[in-house]
Amino acid sequence: MNYFSKTHLRSWTTLAMVVTLHTAAAAGPTSPLRGTWSFSQFVPSTTLLTGSPVPLTAVGTLVMDAQQRFIGHGVFNTPIEGQQTIELDLDGSCAARGGRSTNGYDCTFNFPAFNLENIRRYCVPMARSHGRCYDEFRCVNIDEPGATVVLAEFVRQRSGTCE
Repeated sequence: MNYFSKTHLRSWTTLAMVVTLHTAAAAGPTSPLRGTWSFSQFVPSTTLLTGSPVPLTAVGTLVMDAQQRFIGHGVFNTPIEGQQTIELDLDGSCAARGGRSTNGYDCTFNFPAFNLENIRRYCVPMARSHGRCYDEFRCVNIDEPGATVVLAEFVRQRSGTCE
């Protein structure tokens, strides 16, 4: 193989590697919210359960995939006789406003046990000290029924990772 051929081959190999890396990156970014989260929320007053205002607290876990879809499980606590503890599953998805995580996320939650679907919350990611992934985010309600006011706090179970 002569010099021209080796140089030519190296150029094509380098070009192929760059195209391969660019194509892998272009396949879609992975969510900086992906991973396993613990959450807690306090609802000072909701009429959703009884028609009368009552407080509600909840804790649980949520797993977010690379496409910003999630599933989770929580335990709600209320002062309602016979409903002090309610376990339920949840699912949904999030989308970065304007395609940028720094603008916050519009998230949609579904709570099948309450027959609630497409409950919208605005979420703000926080504590981004390790690369692309955030270690915390907080959400408030946009349109949950029952005059519900929520502040939900999510903390990554493995800080500094996207796991």
